[in-house]
Amino acid sequence: MFEIVFLIILSIYFIFTAVVIIGASKTFPKLEDDKLPSVSIIVAARNEEKNI
Repeated sequence: MFEIVFLIILSIYFIFTAVVIIGASKTFPKLEDDKLPSVSIIVAARNEEKNI
Protein backbone atom coordinates (compact mmCIF):
# COMPACT_ATOMS: atom_id res chain seq x y z
CA MET A 1 0.00 0.00 0.00
CA PHE A 2 2.83 2.42 0.86
CA GLU A 3 4.51 1.74 -2.48
CA ILE A 4 1.37 2.63 -4.45
CA VAL A 5 0.89 5.89 -2.56
CA PHE A 6 4.58 6.71 -2.97
CA LEU A 7 4.44 6.06 -6.73
CA ILE A 8 1.33 8.22 -7.12
CA ILE A 9 2.91 11.12 -5.23
CA LEU A 10 6.16 10.71 -7.17
CA SER A 11 4.27 10.69 -10.48
CA ILE A 12 2.38 13.86 -9.56
CA TYR A 13 5.67 15.52 -8.59
CA PHE A 14 7.34 14.63 -11.91
CA ILE A 15 4.32 15.78 -13.93
CA PHE A 16 4.27 19.08 -12.03
CA THR A 17 8.02 19.51 -12.57
CA ALA A 18 7.64 18.84 -16.31
CA VAL A 19 4.82 21.39 -16.58
CA VAL A 20 6.90 24.03 -14.77
CA ILE A 21 9.96 23.39 -16.97
CA ILE A 22 7.91 23.51 -20.17
CA GLY A 23 6.18 26.71 -19.04
CA ALA A 24 9.46 28.35 -18.03
CA SER A 25 11.14 27.56 -21.35
CA LYS A 26 8.24 28.93 -23.40
CA THR A 27 9.06 32.16 -25.20
CA PHE A 28 6.51 34.93 -25.53
CA PRO A 29 6.40 37.44 -28.38
CA LYS A 30 7.88 40.86 -27.61
CA LEU A 31 5.43 43.76 -27.60
CA GLU A 32 6.40 47.03 -29.22
CA ASP A 33 6.64 50.11 -27.02
CA ASP A 34 3.72 51.88 -28.71
CA LYS A 35 1.41 48.92 -27.97
CA LEU A 36 2.17 48.89 -24.25
CA PRO A 37 -0.26 50.71 -21.93
CA SER A 38 0.90 53.84 -20.17
CA VAL A 39 1.35 53.57 -16.43
CA SER A 40 1.11 56.23 -13.74
CA ILE A 41 2.61 55.74 -10.29
CA ILE A 42 1.04 57.63 -7.41
CA VAL A 43 2.94 57.89 -4.14
CA ALA A 44 1.09 59.03 -1.05
CA ALA A 45 3.52 61.31 0.76
CA ARG A 46 1.60 63.68 3.00
CA ASN A 47 3.84 65.81 5.21
CA GLU A 48 6.96 64.04 3.89
CA GLU A 49 8.70 66.97 2.17
CA LYS A 50 11.78 66.60 4.37
CA ASN A 51 12.22 62.88 3.67
CA ILE A 52 11.70 62.82 -0.09
